[in-house]
Amino acid sequence: MGIHWNADGSATIAKHYRRPDGSKTSAQVTVLNPTQATLFRAGAELCERVEGGSLKIKFARCIAHKLDTSGDGGNGSAYRLLTTELGGKFVDKKFVFEFQKFISRQRKLGKAQNTIANYSACCQAALRAAERDGLIESVPVKDFDTRREFRERVWTEAEAEKIFAAAQRSRDRGLFWRIYFAAKNPVRKSDLATLPRDALKLVGPNTPYVKYYPRKTRKNSKKPAFLAELDADLLEFFADTAKRFPDCLYLFPGIYQDAGGESESWRPAGDFKKAWSKCLERAGVTDFHLHDLKHVAITYMLGKPDGAGHRTYTRDSLKKLGIQHSDRSIDVYDQTKGMDELARVRGTKAELKIEPKEAQG
Repeated sequence: MGIHWNADGSATIAKHYRRPDGSKTSAQVTVLNPTQATLFRAGAELCERVEGGSLKIKFARCIAHKLDTSGDGGNGSAYRLLTTELGGKFVDKKFVFEFQKFISRQRKLGKAQNTIANYSACCQAALRAAERDGLIESVPVKDFDTRREFRERVWTEAEAEKIFAAAQRSRDRGLFWRIYFAAKNPVRKSDLATLPRDALKLVGPNTPYVKYYPRKTRKNSKKPAFLAELDADLLEFFADTAKRFPDCLYLFPGIYQDAGGESESWRPAGDFKKAWSKCLERAGVTDFHLHDLKHVAITYMLGKPDGAGHRTYTRDSLKKLGIQHSDRSIDVYDQTKGMDELARVRGTKAELKIEPKEAQG
């Protein structure tokens, strides 16, 4: 991309586009009037003028442009890290090496392959958006490592009992109920911690459900999801929490005993990763991620029989409820593949024997 500032305050931008075979098209010229040129200058604060009047863009501007045009798609933390680590780097041939060094640092820090793939995908999205809209001439990085490792991990009945027993001993009294809910209702950690109280819909005694808008969705779409696996114990917990903490805004707050243990108070659950890690350590369970509860829940739902012995939920059910949007994503989470109907009904996923009221007492 080349830009020429005219004497009258206007500007002329020439941009070459690449054909599928890699050759360049003839220059497409855009003329900016003085007002548009002024706005363009203001938006180029993170750019540096180089020879020939072309602009050398910093990666931070590419990220800002991507977020302004299509949002973060639920990857806000990834874009913030990329801005911190690479935002000050110019998008040129050297950027390839800067990006490779960034990926190497993340690997040394022990980041999982799926996390690395997410960083690569976000970087790729920001650069492609900048190329599409003429901020850069081409994407300098040609090889993005977006390979993902699909986990096939659900807990056993013994592991489930240990985790629930350990969660009951946590300082956060609400941790037990978050795990209990997430084991039957597929929901991400960030959504679980912020489910508002008014998300609970009590239409009738037999039809309660939770309606919410997932933060991370395909193509950043704002579609609701419905979670209906609410038993009597969960409904009692919701009612008890609303009674004890009338000012609480969340379905699953963090609940802590005050000094002396005479009373309890609530606070937003936030990122309860530390509480989860301590829970696993106390339970003696290894290699089980908080996100694996989504595998547990979807496997449970697809294996849950109704009164006639048929499955209560189907793949179409999950898509219509907004839980998952494609067969491919359901395949990633469903661990009942390859089993017949009898195995689904008899699997441990459908036979978790948890008695929250007795255990809590």
